[in-house]
Amino acid sequence: MYYYRIYGLYVVSDLEIPEAETVDDLEEGDLVIKKDILSETRNQSGGICLVVYNKSKASIQLGSGGTLLIQNGVQILYNEEALLDTKLLRESILGDGFGQAMYQRGDYMIHGSAVIYHNKVLMITGISGAGKSTLTLELLHQRAIFMADDTVAIRLDNQIAYAYPGYPQQKLCEDAAIAYGYHISDLIPISEERSKYAISMTSNYHSTRKVADILIGVEVGDVESVQILEIVGSEKLKFLLDASYVYKVYKKFAIPYSEMLKYISIANQIKMYKLIRPRTGNTVVQQAAVINEMLCNNL
Repeated sequence: MYYYRIYGLYVVSDLEIPEAETVDDLEEGDLVIKKDILSETRNQSGGICLVVYNKSKASIQLGSGGTLLIQNGVQILYNEEALLDTKLLRESILGDGFGQAMYQRGDYMIHGSAVIYHNKVLMITGISGAGKSTLTLELLHQRAIFMADDTVAIRLDNQIAYAYPGYPQQKLCEDAAIAYGYHISDLIPISEERSKYAISMTSNYHSTRKVADILIGVEVGDVESVQILEIVGSEKLKFLLDASYVYKVYKKFAIPYSEMLKYISIANQIKMYKLIRPRTGNTVVQQAAVINEMLCNNL
């Protein structure tokens, strides 16, 4: 068996996950990953498909013919066929698998990355292509400390919102890797079709929870220079929900009052900003400068 800490959970797994942070042997974990015989019916699309049955059960059908089953936030099961593509299996477990499990446990998952910058936890979100990964890379280049990529877990403890690190690996596209001086041969290939790679962040990884400070949503707009606008009032809750990793999937179910109160509490504690960048030109250095100025103004 293998033992890991992922999003603050102690995980016992019969599948080796080299991307994750290892821990000493555990007698019992918060979440178990294991192979099992699964009876969930597959669709015939042949692609990757997420099926949500209810708020405590979901499955992910993999293009390899494999299936993941996520139950009650404590189990991620996979079948024999999923082992036909172990890279896809691990990526699916660490992505949608944990996204579903954490939601089932009552945690909040932001679709984005997290770094510690000037001792503040910055969570950076945005739609695909907005530039959140490139901005994260620039902040890391400016001595930020890595916490999470793709998804960030937020958990309330004594009514305080904490951000939890995921695992020490960052994804990046080929163009960004080259621009920041990485050699492609030194990176971990993820998808050659999409020119996506990953880099180990073990040497620059914050492995424990930290109070969640700031959420920045990156978007492209008709502006001549980089703009940053603070989100205030009731708009903060909408901004938070729009950044959710799984909220759009689960919003068809009635949201319990207690759960909505949790979201409101998180929204009230975190400062939120919309960062708008021009449609043309490479402005990532300017984006980082605007964030620096914003942080200085909040000291």
